[in-house]
Amino acid sequence: MEAYLPLKKYLIPFFAILTCFSLHVQVTKETYQKAEYFLTDNLQKEINHLEVIPNWSKDNASFWHVTYTENGKRFFKTNIQDKKTVEAFDHVLLSELLQEKTGEAFNVKDLAFDRIDLSEENVVKFEWKNQEWRFEEEKRTLISKPKEESERSPGISPDKKWRAFTKDYNLFVENLETAKETQLSFHGKRDFEYASYLGWGDIIKGENGIRPERFMVSWSPDSKKIYTQIVDLRIAEKMYMLDFSQEEKFRPELLSYYRGSPGDTTVVKYIPVIFDVESRKETILSGLTHPHFAGGGLTWGKEGESLSGVFAHRGFKSLDVIEIDAQTGTIQKKYSESSGTNLERGNNFRRVGENQFLLTSQKSGWNHIYLQDWKSGKLIKQLTTGDFVVNDVVHEDEEKKLVYFMASGREKDHNPYYQHLYKVNLDGTGLKLLTPENAFHEINLSPDKKYLVDNYSTVNQPTRSVLRNLETGEILMEISKANISKLQTKGYQSPRQFSAIAKDGKTEIFGIYYLPTDFDASKSYPIID
Repeated sequence: MEAYLPLKKYLIPFFAILTCFSLHVQVTKETYQKAEYFLTDNLQKEINHLEVIPNWSKDNASFWHVTYTENGKRFFKTNIQDKKTVEAFDHVLLSELLQEKTGEAFNVKDLAFDRIDLSEENVVKFEWKNQEWRFEEEKRTLISKPKEESERSPGISPDKKWRAFTKDYNLFVENLETAKETQLSFHGKRDFEYASYLGWGDIIKGENGIRPERFMVSWSPDSKKIYTQIVDLRIAEKMYMLDFSQEEKFRPELLSYYRGSPGDTTVVKYIPVIFDVESRKETILSGLTHPHFAGGGLTWGKEGESLSGVFAHRGFKSLDVIEIDAQTGTIQKKYSESSGTNLERGNNFRRVGENQFLLTSQKSGWNHIYLQDWKSGKLIKQLTTGDFVVNDVVHEDEEKKLVYFMASGREKDHNPYYQHLYKVNLDGTGLKLLTPENAFHEINLSPDKKYLVDNYSTVNQPTRSVLRNLETGEILMEISKANISKLQTKGYQSPRQFSAIAKDGKTEIFGIYYLPTDFDASKSYPIID
């Protein structure tokens, strides 16, 4: 059975049900066209104002978002003080100017870029075709220049003085003041590659094809060290596919991808490594080598002297909270947990000051938040209790001693799959619900942690996007509301909700079911679970 999820998440299965029911009768070209319309990527363009994913200004006083409207794809800007949401610029004028500059025809309903920069007053900046564009609406001008290295790049150091990059599978840094390049690693080669990672969907053409380029480094806050990893593919085995879809090719094309099966030892492995930029010292953390699917990300401490995080052992039956001395590579276990079955994979770990840390655990039978002592690893306080599940820790306010988290199953008469935002004091008191609406909530916090954008919906209630005060949960303004009228004219029906008692005679199971667009109550249909 499928859980209640917001509108955008339940669009995919509808295609399968529609197609399967259509196979009960004659499959025609019209049937396929109808099914294609209900594919997720197509559906999302048919829903006006599906959701709001905010991109905040530096002063946190406003944000922009992009969405589909009755006029096509549009960018909007929300001003918090004025409590107003308006189009961020004149989309028609910009399309006309782009056509003048490039000679290409532009669809004003679907501009070919998805990000903008509103950091300058009355100026819209965006990137397209390796050019940086500057649009001044009042002056009706549009100019461009070659794209420069972005400060958002993962390769740029916090002090903006260094750029990390890879060449021939090794890690280099460039001094951005002198343009001098320095090689940090020397053992990299194909299948033993520095500062990279494996994309889960990476497809390789042919037996010996090159996999897509990936890049990953994490600079220390003081810009003196780099934490990254070696991707070791030397003994990893692939799975294969034959692509028959290219009609112009007489033979199918061989495709492959790295994927391990349970128990395999021939899998892609990550080997963590730390570099000291000034001394060029390389510290390989071979003791933390792990399969690429096991996780194990580490974060820098505030001073850049250490890294800490959760190291999950393969099989997910045990984990360690660890701290690594960035200079010596010494690994110290702060806390360990194990289970005869398995541990929650997404254990939320967060440092609280220098002497404490937060960790979520299912050791009580329900996933809850625990406050632990950093030096001894001992429990200080269990912050949440009860028959409900903590899904995510989203923010800890050290000054006000508060923890904000997402949880589901706590509210009476609410579907247990609906997640809500809560806050609780660091001493475990004062737990408060901040998003009380009986729906599934997805939130985005502002960088200053004063506001949040909340997109909430159910399977039959289109998304409502609102701005809230984080500390109180108060709704400050409605940003938008999804409109699914276009879908309804095509026969779309929202999934139906139901619950049933399980085989044990007491457990209530919640689910949803889908009907085809041409459903007739007088007919019989197969049930596809």
